[in-house]
Amino acid sequence: MNIRADEVFETLSLEGVYVESVFLEKCDDGYYLIYFVKAKSLDNMREFSKKLYTTNRAVS
Repeated sequence: MNIRADEVFETLSLEGVYVESVFLEKCDDGYYLIYFVKAKSLDNMREFSKKLYTTNRAVS
């Protein structure tokens, strides 16, 4: 991620994302992935992410 930081920040900006954090929480009954996002619009962010994922899969 650090190597391509410019691309990461550009993508977050295009998605309208202010904050994106991921945590791995270990509990007695297993591990939990906690994902936090703050964005202008979660609906717009999801739509942009779907388009980006589809485009990148087609190119790969």
